[in-house]
Amino acid sequence: QVCAMFTWRPRHVAPWGPRTCSVRFAKILQWDCDTEHARRMSLHENALPFLAYCVEHADQLTKRDWLAALTMLTTRRQQQHAGKLMRQFHDCVVERHELFSDNVHLLLHRYAVLGSSATVWRLLPMVEAKIPSMKPGEVSVSAWALGKLHVGDKVLWGDIARLAVSQQSQMEARDLALMSWSFMTVDRRVPDELIGLKAEVRSRLEKEGARGFSAHDLCMLMRSFAALTPRDSIFFTVLIRSLSKAFEDPAQHFTAQGLTSIWTAVARVQFEEKDEFLEQLLEQTRRLRLDHTFNQTMAAEIATAVKRMRISDGRVMYQLVHFCQRRGRYLRAPEMLTLATVLSDMRHDDPMAWKQLNVRVQERAIDLELEEMEKLVQCFQKVGRSNSRIESLTSLFLQVKADNSRYGPS
Repeated sequence: QVCAMFTWRPRHVAPWGPRTCSVRFAKILQWDCDTEHARRMSLHENALPFLAYCVEHADQLTKRDWLAALTMLTTRRQQQHAGKLMRQFHDCVVERHELFSDNVHLLLHRYAVLGSSATVWRLLPMVEAKIPSMKPGEVSVSAWALGKLHVGDKVLWGDIARLAVSQQSQMEARDLALMSWSFMTVDRRVPDELIGLKAEVRSRLEKEGARGFSAHDLCMLMRSFAALTPRDSIFFTVLIRSLSKAFEDPAQHFTAQGLTSIWTAVARVQFEEKDEFLEQLLEQTRRLRLDHTFNQTMAAEIATAVKRMRISDGRVMYQLVHFCQRRGRYLRAPEMLTLATVLSDMRHDDPMAWKQLNVRVQERAIDLELEEMEKLVQCFQKVGRSNSRIESLTSLFLQVKADNSRYGPS
């Protein structure tokens, strides 16, 4: 995920939280340096001197200093060269975990942004002890962090789910969305928990409509429940109607990530008024190429959804063709195969898009499996964009792959 375009300040973070926190929990967090140690740490842009300072002054740092350090660490450079110091830094945090006894959710959130699941596993005993005393907002942030890191301890998730069910009437819309997304990431499908969570969401949607939920909340709910309970057409009909109203509200902003989630979900579920909603979704997708956060993973997911629903509308197909024109030569092998398959099936033979794919095939086709490589060659042949160079190179790649599968790597 990338930095969000707008921010909010959670009420349960102050006064120990950062100045602003991304709606999408971005990889980049900002911090106001209001302590002496924080100001000194901020002078080090590279990870090595930054971590060395933290380890050297570990006994002097307060809770706010450690939160500042974990927040600023998300923007330090050359972290890949700081293996030993990074381990010492995490050891210092774990040794002083009692400092965070009242703010465990903030500690989990920072480590989720950093992607350090190993440290969170070491903190699980403290997390389990603090879960029963957490407030609704703290529970949802903790669940989001554990889900993002794929920390799937069943006992811990049982405690989180029980507390969330008992507090769901007190949760904000954002908290409900975070809980549903967390259940999806750890594939938790306990019927009673999902029924209770969906009942609360449906009740609020029917009473408040889309006004009580942000665009991001609605996208998270759509993506999560499409994966957890794709056959609940009644629930999705209510959710889709709220999304339709949100599309018409100029105050609601749907990002590329949010639209990708909706496309992926709509391809998996059934609901009433599907044709009308798809028309609105296509209109929202018309300007997707202008969103700088639109990346190859999103393009491949939308392409897969479009193919599954057999949609060839120019408003969405042009976004995919334009992406291949601009960024086709930077695609990874799986995304390259997905986009080439969809464009060839839809008979889109844009010269510039296929030229970029042609260049990338020569560099990355070797990363595909034998069957996938054969499928890729057929895509080029189907739209008449194959040539002697790509056929000779893929023939060589196919021969190498066949030899490896038959005799093993040399």
